[in-house]
Amino acid sequence: MAGKHTARLTESTGNDLRVQFSPEVTRQFSRLEAAVHDSEHFAPEIFWILQDMTERKPVSVRSAI
Repeated sequence: MAGKHTARLTESTGNDLRVQFSPEVTRQFSRLEAAVHDSEHFAPEIFWILQDMTERKPVSVRSAI
């Protein structure tokens, strides 16, 4: 019996699939978010992606990679 986690995909892009991280990984993303905030060395998009990850929101596989 197929559940929501076992559905067969025929075609997908990195934006179609979502991933959610464990609480420990989320805490580490929070530390990284603080380091990236207002940094000239990172693109602003990195900060927004990290914010989504620290709020435990599912993010696209493309963003996670």
